[in-house]
Amino acid sequence: RLSRSKFGCRVIQKMLEVCDDQATVLEIAAAFRKQCEQRPGILSQCIQCCNVNRVLQVLIQLKLPFAEMKFLADELNRDLVRYSEHRNACRVLQSFVGVYGDKIDIKQLLSNRTHLHLATTVHGNYVITCFMQTNEWYSNQEAFVAFRKKFIFDIFDRRNVEYFSKHKQGSHVMEECIRSSTPKQRWCLAGVLCADQGLLLQKLMRDKFGNYVPTTLLKYANRKQQLCIVNTIHAHIANLNCCDRHRATFRHCWKFIGLCGKIKNRGHAYYAVKKHEEEQKEEKL
Repeated sequence: RLSRSKFGCRVIQKMLEVCDDQATVLEIAAAFRKQCEQRPGILSQCIQCCNVNRVLQVLIQLKLPFAEMKFLADELNRDLVRYSEHRNACRVLQSFVGVYGDKIDIKQLLSNRTHLHLATTVHGNYVITCFMQTNEWYSNQEAFVAFRKKFIFDIFDRRNVEYFSKHKQGSHVMEECIRSSTPKQRWCLAGVLCADQGLLLQKLMRDKFGNYVPTTLLKYANRKQQLCIVNTIHAHIANLNCCDRHRATFRHCWKFIGLCGKIKNRGHAYYAVKKHEEEQKEEKL
């Protein structure tokens, strides 16, 4: 009851944060679990509650033995799609994955194109990007490796690239897929974009969300992939020798056009230097 109230949840959170006695924390977790077991359906409400979800996130971050948190994993796995789409529940889910990894059965999302559906939802897209991470401790677990491979294979398919790239949330997921993909997978995407004289590439360059996809691909591509994109643009879409004249036509990505022109005229060395400068700035920050 305290966790569900606006001010009571703050007290519970603070108490959990400052308590350095493991036994006391375990007692609190056990009491929470017992109260939820006594009232069927209440745990689902707690996960979706704007106040209780914060308490649950603090409890998760304490990294208690999984046996003590299994009740929460069971509930999340019971209706993973609904919780992934929910504003508050998705935060609990991401926090749980961050601590317990593959205890969440993400494989169930790969059926009936559910994983692709979540990529276009307001909150589900953040859950998908959480699963797609390659630099987290859980990233190399078999379940997440398989999920990334399947998801990237599906979303980079010729039939899906345009739809997801032009979708506000889908574009965000597409960018994360590019960051998480292997060079071979990026070649697949580059091939889709540059096919048919760059017809799809041109459509994305004109779109307010789609333009982020080729821009991110250019950033993470190797030299041959960059030149493939740049040469396609120069041959079929825009004359890169005079980039300024295309500012009105490609108003969403005229900076991308300018960068392509510099890559064409100065070679890969320019972009390598540019990327190194950006990395140095990030290190300073």
